[in-house]
Amino acid sequence: MQIYPLNNFTSNHYPKLSSYNQDKKSGIADNSGVTQVPASAVRAKFMPSFSSLERRDSKNNIPLHSGFYRDFPTLIAAAGIINKTFPEGTMILDGACSSGEEVISLYSLLQNSHRYKLVGFDKSDDALKLADKNIYSVLENYGDDFLIKNQDDSLLVNLQKLFGSVMETAPKPDFELNEKNSLFEVDREIKYFKMKDEHRKNIDFVKLDITDVDNFLPEEEAGAIFFRNALYLLTGNYLSCGIMDRRDGHNVYIDKTACLNNIVDKVYDRLPAGGIFVVGEIPAEHVYLADKYTPKKDKIIIDKVPMFDYDIDYCMADPETEIYKKSPLHQALKKDKRFKPVFYTTTLWNRYTFDVPTIWKKVK
Repeated sequence: MQIYPLNNFTSNHYPKLSSYNQDKKSGIADNSGVTQVPASAVRAKFMPSFSSLERRDSKNNIPLHSGFYRDFPTLIAAAGIINKTFPEGTMILDGACSSGEEVISLYSLLQNSHRYKLVGFDKSDDALKLADKNIYSVLENYGDDFLIKNQDDSLLVNLQKLFGSVMETAPKPDFELNEKNSLFEVDREIKYFKMKDEHRKNIDFVKLDITDVDNFLPEEEAGAIFFRNALYLLTGNYLSCGIMDRRDGHNVYIDKTACLNNIVDKVYDRLPAGGIFVVGEIPAEHVYLADKYTPKKDKIIIDKVPMFDYDIDYCMADPETEIYKKSPLHQALKKDKRFKPVFYTTTLWNRYTFDVPTIWKKVK
């Protein structure tokens, strides 16, 4: 298995990142092999940005959570691979982009970013309207607040500089940017930002479903396609719900294997050899509840899977819940050896962590 070490993709553009090495298992590790990323640097990894706090699509109630520099290890590794594989530029598609925080974060991490065309796509009209307005908020002590606070950590200082190189402060908007929430009752600093015009011209936002990505601009391939933390919505894979009726959460009537194979096939057709498909790090993107189409031989009780223990099962799902023995997403990507995992990141379920492959390279 080929693993891309982060220090191959760093330069004076972000010098401190070269101090973090990668072992054979985790995306970023210290020399002892233990996953080691400054906790403050990836606070946004498991929390949405305040820009999208509690926001949901008005038509289907799908959450529109996003955040600046979410799962930073995956994001910076993907930027490095793109820079190395496509130094002269390429198109980058970012699916389920919500209002655009991830697109902006990735753009800020690319060297010679003006050479790349980034297209954020989403099927939510509400999210795309906000993306077009180009106004974002960051709240003190929530998610990505490291962008607005004084920092001692050199990595965070560097991230602030990168963020500031493409963003500028903006006045409070005259429209409702955030859903009302109890956090508004707390006295906290809030700052607003917009992307600078000279950078905004390199980013577009379009209405598009991942299932139509193979037909998007067919005359040009995309060097990278991101679709992070949204596959569980398409497959009805709500891990915390267990096997329930579709009205209560998990949709047992969706054939997850067929759904994921269809998406991976379309992504494969859109990428050149060496292109990457970047998926989310949350457990529901990698561990799948069995559905009515799952053969008995392909199922296993959740508490028999090594990555879990009883405490997790008890807190997050019925311990008798059946899941796929092998992730149907991983199986779809590995089919015919079309993709191989090239980067792992650490994810969190309840109080436990384990590693999942988040960057997949098209081999042929």
